[in-house]
Amino acid sequence: QVKNNVIDAVVIATSYGMYCGYFNGKIWHNTINIKGTATVYGIFRTGIPTNSVFEVKNNIILTTGTSDYPIYLSTAFSTASDDIDANDMHGNANVGYAGGAKATISAWQSTVTTDHSSVSVLPTFVKEGEFDLMDSTDLRVAALSDVPTDITGLVRDTITTMGAYQYYDR
Repeated sequence: QVKNNVIDAVVIATSYGMYCGYFNGKIWHNTINIKGTATVYGIFRTGIPTNSVFEVKNNIILTTGTSDYPIYLSTAFSTASDDIDANDMHGNANVGYAGGAKATISAWQSTVTTDHSSVSVLPTFVKEGEFDLMDSTDLRVAALSDVPTDITGLVRDTITTMGAYQYYDR
């Protein structure tokens, strides 16, 4: 399980927030912010091990590059192994790649049929370079029982927020 992480990078060459080669596991409640002057990928999945599960839920994935993909599936989406839902996927031109570049959430969801709740929202953070949310509008999701706290140890509400940080009123 990969949970409650912040990955923040400014890059000058093709880069990956998470490169998942034959990955079998869960990517939950992470905040990934990759900016650059080249092709950037938030989460890049290649290869599917036999009897595996690639589960990506409740993440904030932001990419800014010459070509950018918050989630990139290099092999075909499969309901037998892929469970992707309830992520904030925001890029300059695309929200993802699944059998081709997807510029909108509806185009993504027409291919990634497990995804019913993802959004493409540029969140407002309390401070530049830090990832506490200023506002939780459009980023509310059901809590995952295996992630009871956020990155700081704050207990997540039953209805929590995407990303590594649980939103709280200031």
